[in-house]
Parts: sequence; structure tokens; C-alpha cells
Amino acid sequence: MSRHATRVLPLLLTAVLGLTPQLVQAFAFDTVVGPVVLQHQTAGSPVVWEAPRVTMHLNLGSPPNGAPLANGTTSWDTNAAEALALWNTVVPHFFTFDTTAHNPCDPGDGFNTVGFTPDHCGDGFGDVIAVTRKTYGQQAGRFVVTQADVVLNAQLCWDAYAGPLELCQGTLGYAIDLQRVVLHELGHVLGLEHPDEAGQSVAALMNRYISDLDTLTPDDRLGAAFLYPQPSLAASAASAAPDSRGGGGGGGCTLRPGSDVDPTLGAVLLGLAVVCLWKRPPCSGKPSEGCAALPRVPRIHD
Repeated sequence: MSRHATRVLPLLLTAVLGLTPQLVQAFAFDTVVGPVVLQHQTAGSPVVWEAPRVTMHLNLGSPPNGAPLANGTTSWDTNAAEALALWNTVVPHFFTFDTTAHNPCDPGDGFNTVGFTPDHCGDGFGDVIAVTRKTYGQQAGRFVVTQADVVLNAQLCWDAYAGPLELCQGTLGYAIDLQRVVLHELGHVLGLEHPDEAGQSVAALMNRYISDLDTLTPDDRLGAAFLYPQPSLAASAASAAPDSRGGGGGGGCTLRPGSDVDPTLGAVLLGLAVVCLWKRPPCSGKPSEGCAALPRVPRIHD
């Protein structure tokens, strides 16, 4: 390596490592451009609720024959309520709930509902696990969320458990943990979107694909604190370690269960790769080789 490259490498690594916190705090949200609400944005004014107090109606029932779920509970609503409570540790008192049954496919009934449905409100789910359907309106001259419904794909193998994803007994598919999926969808109710669809690479429950993550990460918490700022909330969210639900959190890669990515190590490798490419002769124009696509797991939603 030349003397020039030797001098440049420490500076380059320092610069890349300095960017690491920005890569970690990469939440996304909805914003408005003209009359259009754009999803998965990282700049602009976020579209949120006018009053940060939302009642969700839960009437998910219980597993067939009252059989206990993997985490020992016997009610889907119990697990959904745990997801509500976890977001309330970030934005205090944001969510309340009752168990009155409403139709999650009715966008104009004025009720915010979490419910199982056999299809996506008349359309097919495909490989989608769940969808949050939001209704917007204008108050005091700005766009706000006025209703949000969470539709869960009733055709899947559902369970409730902490830790890495598990296979559904007797099948080759995954058992879908209701608590982490509802936790993700409630993030959309708050106003958060998918950081990976905003071009970010970050460990976050709010990424598009279900993964071994079973709880909120610091990135998820920072995003909620950004949408609904409160005294000292952002600072506490930044320093908070991921919560646990009686089990260990899994990896952070939303494309393949069990993977784990350390942001600092990734930054170092990125810096080394840049130096190597800088020293490399120009590309011959031939297609690159040796990069295989990772297997995909079910999408939480579109």
C-alpha cells in the first residue's frame, strides 16, 4: 500500500465510524407532498395523530379449544395488549384498548381495530402477514391520521413466543408470533414506516420483513420519540436497551432469521472496501459475480 493510502486509511475509517450512529438511527415515517401522503420517508413533517391518545379495539379471541400458546397465554388479546403496553413505555398513555368487536375492514366506522380476516378486505393477502390501513384527514390545515385498522392474515399459522422464529409444527412454514407482528403494526398506527424501504440498514422491528427480533430496538424507540416528542423522552429512548419478554431477542437481519449485524463492524468493513476499490483498476464492464440473493421470509405487509 502506498504512503498516501496509508495516511488516508485511518482518516477514512474515522469518518465512516463517525457515521455509524446515523446508520443506527434510521427510522422512517409518512409525510405529505401536496395532496399525497408518501410512505417510508426520512425528511419532511411526519403525519401523526392530532391528539396522541388512541383506543384500539381488540377482539381476537382465543386459540382453538382454549389450548395454551407457546408462551403459556391462552388469549390473543392478552398478547396484543402486551404490544400496546410496550409502545406506551415510549410514548406514555398513547394506547388504550377495549375488547368491543368491530370490523377492521371498515375505514369509516370511526373505530381503530385489530382483527383477523380471511382475506385482505376482499383482496388476496399473498405472502403478506398483516396490513395497517390508515385513514387521513385535515385538521387545522394539516394532514393527520384519523383512523387506523390492523388486519391480520387468518390463514397463517399463528402462535405467541419470544426469541428466534420457530417453524410451525408439522409444516415447513414459520409460526407467526402475534405479539411481534402486532407490535410492528402498532408502530404504523403511531406513524412509523419501514426504515429498510427508506434505504436504511438498521436493526429495527419496523423493518419490512419478520425476523428474530421480538421487541423494540433503540431505533424504533427513537422514531416514536421523534414523532411524539416529550421532555427527556428522546434521551431515554436513545440509551434504552431492547426490552425482553421473558426470552432473548434474536438477530436483526430482516431478510434471513438468525442473522446478526454489528453496525460498527459493518462500518469498518465498509471503509476497508472503499479503500480496496479506490486502489483497484477500472472495471472491465463485465457483470459482477459471486453475490447470491438471501432467502426471503414472509413480509409483514406491503
